[in-house]
Amino acid sequence: MAVVPKLLLCSHAGSPLEPRTWSGTPYKLYSALREQALLEPVGWASQPTERWQPRLRKLDRLLGLQHGFIHGPARRAGAALGATAAARAAGCSALLHLGTYDLLPLPSRLPHYVYVDSCYDFWERNALAARQLGRYQREAFRLLERQTLRAARRVFTAGEHVAAEMVERYGLDPARLRAVGTGLGDIRPLQTAKDYRSKQLLIVAKLRPADKGLPLLLRALEIARLSDPEISLTVIGGAKYPELQGLVGVRGTGWISAEELQDIFDRAALYVMPAGYEPWGLAYLEALACRTPIVGLNRGAFPELSGQGRYGFVLEQQTPEALAALLLAALADPQRLARMGEEGQAHCLAHYSWQRVAREIGSGILEDLSSDSGRG
Repeated sequence: MAVVPKLLLCSHAGSPLEPRTWSGTPYKLYSALREQALLEPVGWASQPTERWQPRLRKLDRLLGLQHGFIHGPARRAGAALGATAAARAAGCSALLHLGTYDLLPLPSRLPHYVYVDSCYDFWERNALAARQLGRYQREAFRLLERQTLRAARRVFTAGEHVAAEMVERYGLDPARLRAVGTGLGDIRPLQTAKDYRSKQLLIVAKLRPADKGLPLLLRALEIARLSDPEISLTVIGGAKYPELQGLVGVRGTGWISAEELQDIFDRAALYVMPAGYEPWGLAYLEALACRTPIVGLNRGAFPELSGQGRYGFVLEQQTPEALAALLLAALADPQRLARMGEEGQAHCLAHYSWQRVAREIGSGILEDLSSDSGRG
């Protein structure tokens, strides 16, 4: 019987064995890899040890290269050394990094792979937090990521646009890149009839509301309700935002049960997230699974996820007036929304699953390992 190679699945965000890590992505990928049985995944949280973590953070601060959630080179080095040591101790044949914060641009006997939903350059151009960076930080972080990605044998991306960015801005070889998508979250596909006359809008904005376009949506809603006061909006995670208090037609939720969240997705007529920075957007897919057409900007993965406008509406002008006009026109045609919802759900369920992602990643890594064994 052939021995199944071991793969260290490492995440700087936490353990892949914990379902709550990073919106569940590491856990879902780990579980799907086990089901595929092409490789035997070993979960690892690649953080520097408690003893060294404060020292590494201090060193990054002294270098001027610790910014928010972007890790500096010292902390990355500590996480990378820990992950590599763990891979060797577990007898792994390769490492798959979820993100680039635990990978060093250094030669290694073990092949390293990366799976990402974004890249630094896209974040720098679009995220509001990037405006705080100085020129030195921008150049250093960009160089660090470029070198890190070049150290990976292959890079798997969630979206096509991320792969294109890496070729154009980092000079990566397209042959080393593969867009594999993602699977779905915990929202179940809608199986019953849906009433698109509800005029209920939905956005998930638990974090980074400005990046997700919530201020723009609120201004557009105010304009649209002048023509149609039946339009309403639910903001998942919005209870903590003071600017939502007292707004007519707007409900901000705090913690809600999985059943209530499912019901909100099932009832929504449109999922509206005009995000300035959202490299992928798992909630877009969850909405499509519930036959809810999506609304977003012509940026990031949205054109790809919306089927270039077949399953949603691409907002070309990032203004409240343009978004309000789009919402009014879309909600005025329930039959069109129903058609888009059905087609979007069929496309979503056919193309996005963690089993497919695991198969794409696992077969690519196994192909390399088999080739290495043949040469040896």
